[in-house]
Amino acid sequence: MKRGATLAILLAAAALLLACSATPPAPPPPHEGAPSTIAASPPALRLPTTVLPVKQSATLSLAPEADTFDGSTDIELDVRQATPLLWLNATELTVREAWAEVGGARLATRVIAGGEDFVGFAFERPLPVGRARLHVAYGGKVTAKDDRGVFRMKEGASTFLFTQFETTEARRAFPCFDEPSFKHPWQLTLRAPASQVVLSNTPAVEDKPDGAGWKSLRFAETRPLPAYLVAFAVGPFELVDAGRAGKKGTPLRIAVPPGKAAHADFARAALPKIVGLLEDYFGIPYPYEKLDLVSVPNLVSFGAMENAGLITFTSGVLLAEPKEDTPAYRDRVVLYVAHEVAHHWFGNLVTTAWWDDIWLNEGFATWMEVKITQRFDPAFGEDQAEAAAFSAVMSEDGLLSARKVRQPVVSKDDIANAFDGITYQKGGAVLGMFEAWLGPDAFQKGVRHYLEKFADDNATSADFLTALGEGAGQDVSAAMSTFLDQPGVPLVTPQLVCDAGVARLALKQERNLPIGSQGAAAALWHIPVCARYGTGAASGRACVMLREATGDLPLPRLPAAKSGCPDWVMLKEGGHGYYRVTHTARDLQTLLAPGKVPLTPRERVVVVSDGNALVSSGKLPLGDALATVPALLEDRSPFVQTAAVNLMSWLQPTFVEPALHPKVARFVNRTLAPRVKELGWRPRREDSSEVGRLRLEVLGMLSTLGDDPKLVAPATQLAERWLDDPSALEPEVAETVLRTAAARGDRRLFDRLVTLVKAERDTKRRNRLLAGLAGFRDPALARASLALYLADDTDARDGTALLFGQDLHSRQVTWDFVKENYDALITKLPDVMQPALFSVADFCDEAHLAEVRSFFGARAGKVTGAPRQLAQAVEKSSLCIAQKAAHRASLEKFLARQ
Repeated sequence: MKRGATLAILLAAAALLLACSATPPAPPPPHEGAPSTIAASPPALRLPTTVLPVKQSATLSLAPEADTFDGSTDIELDVRQATPLLWLNATELTVREAWAEVGGARLATRVIAGGEDFVGFAFERPLPVGRARLHVAYGGKVTAKDDRGVFRMKEGASTFLFTQFETTEARRAFPCFDEPSFKHPWQLTLRAPASQVVLSNTPAVEDKPDGAGWKSLRFAETRPLPAYLVAFAVGPFELVDAGRAGKKGTPLRIAVPPGKAAHADFARAALPKIVGLLEDYFGIPYPYEKLDLVSVPNLVSFGAMENAGLITFTSGVLLAEPKEDTPAYRDRVVLYVAHEVAHHWFGNLVTTAWWDDIWLNEGFATWMEVKITQRFDPAFGEDQAEAAAFSAVMSEDGLLSARKVRQPVVSKDDIANAFDGITYQKGGAVLGMFEAWLGPDAFQKGVRHYLEKFADDNATSADFLTALGEGAGQDVSAAMSTFLDQPGVPLVTPQLVCDAGVARLALKQERNLPIGSQGAAAALWHIPVCARYGTGAASGRACVMLREATGDLPLPRLPAAKSGCPDWVMLKEGGHGYYRVTHTARDLQTLLAPGKVPLTPRERVVVVSDGNALVSSGKLPLGDALATVPALLEDRSPFVQTAAVNLMSWLQPTFVEPALHPKVARFVNRTLAPRVKELGWRPRREDSSEVGRLRLEVLGMLSTLGDDPKLVAPATQLAERWLDDPSALEPEVAETVLRTAAARGDRRLFDRLVTLVKAERDTKRRNRLLAGLAGFRDPALARASLALYLADDTDARDGTALLFGQDLHSRQVTWDFVKENYDALITKLPDVMQPALFSVADFCDEAHLAEVRSFFGARAGKVTGAPRQLAQAVEKSSLCIAQKAAHRASLEKFLARQ
């Protein structure tokens, strides 16, 4: 699953092997703490393993406009221990009939309520050891509030049904064994109105009328799948043929709303190439019978989901009108599609055994998406974007409340929190670091060995690490485990020592902690440290595994060098390495001086990002870091310039005393004015995706922190033109333009946006209008935009931008609104979005921190996933307060010179 910024796993389906076998399947690993007999009360979290699923079939009757659906399911069971009672997962299902069958005899079955996650089936006599079958007829609910379970969405005049079953939502569609370790074939039969297109994981093998304007489609049995990868979609789709791809000639299609077929042109052309690139890397043909990409109007809790053979994408990712078909859009399509299709090997073909190892899915897909995008088109520059993303997650991982990559999952809170930057970006960064250490070819051999060894099965981190070492020919289990099984980020401090013409780096490692962190446990990592160093035009590379608190890295003398002591040294060669590096201000000047040191753009991005992190830890004064920004904005790489703009984020309103805001604005205006002039407010046809990203960063920073009316005046003019005619402005800058205009806008503009958003039927345009409404700084208008979220005619999913996208200057208004309307907000918000409410009060002072603790403290325990969100929000505010005090003098001195 690809998480919106922040998000992709892909499992798949298509074979009869397990169902036809006379040999029972091997049981999944025993559940920790699982009872040896089935208890009369429902399980606390995980199902017992005394009875295992062999195969499940289900028939569902689905109408997109209906609020409910009917279903029946038959589960073939392998009874490992005689049992009078069977627990299954089920949520908001009404069971109408249930019976079991053993040896041709039907057993009367009583249904037992099991709370929100379980249903029990008590049999008139115990099911004996061996094979049995359970039949259940039931009804379920369709939600128009969430994007989970079976949910409904509209696009224009069309209504669609979709599914999202990861993590624990398949139980909303059928009673089942809803855990990733229960992996078995599925066979679906779906009834729907005859006018609708019906899709599922596998091809339909039968399509026949089913009375009164309905039809019934029976789909081929899948390969073994966990419940969360089963999927279906119903609606008036247009199906775009994307040809065939791969060694098996897999048929490819894209399902879009009516009239949007042309919007899928690039995705249609790109998909076969992406499938081929993934097959080439993994050495295994695409594992499933077909591949459909399905456009969903507006996903809010995730961006895409790798259901086997039926991937769902939010429409803003997959589809584009001709004017939206920019390099940035194409980059995004390739990145998202590569992530989700990669899951069909990592996650679908080989599935994690439990949610504590979900990084095996998401970390791999995150690592692979960049590799494939680079091979698809190096001009996209995704290797530099990846370096920036990995740096960002290190900031998250620097918190004491950060979790481990392999965090034990013992509650629903833990499951909800498992899909974060630690899983995606840290998991991907650790893989990239050890790929660089082992070498790409050796690492690829290890990956292929793992996939071949565990195909159609479940696997753990230990399984992967063992298989990687076997295939690569070098064991890295102990080293990788130090990054997977403890939180935090190492900080490596190098000291160049030159003695008698022999150079070495004296290395020291410690945990990197921001100013204000207290009580952190000591930690050591096995860090694969690789350095680049040079003298004159010559450069070299040297590596060592740093296993202790200190160590040495010899730097062999370079050919033709007059001295053994190099002129410069840069750790994290190639930009790979999940650790921070201590740089002095002089180090930064040397490494980043234009043309002096032959660093790659990715390496320069890493150096700037590490410098930013050193400000957090207090090892680099904020004023010294800000002083580098003007020169960095002259760098050839747009990504380095973007990293420089990010350094200016330290100047946000809550971090800087109000008396200094005019000086901040003066610095921002003067520093960014040349870039604004060069980039302009509108994209150019020749712009790369890198330049497009930089433009949005520069304009966003100018709008937030600058105050020069002349620099932002074009935004108001362009916004008015766009509101009159959407074709008058390129869509990729429309949101930034609207928010900039709104920040300085009045009631007339606000009322116009409200009128337009209520009438707008196009999802992407409506989302841009909502983002604009969230940009007003006038307190009365900011509050009015927040109130729109609670209006009856605001879709709970579409409107989240109104609540979570408010301008930074409106923090207090947002906080007051949340306090006054908490109960109504929690009731309306999609369930998966509720925890985000606990981090909405982003302040940097003791008074607000105390208020946040007091208000949210007792409420967090009632919302799944909220305790960790609140803990991290509190810690971030506490650290901000400490950093604000520590850097005050440096910042004031710097701004005094502006």
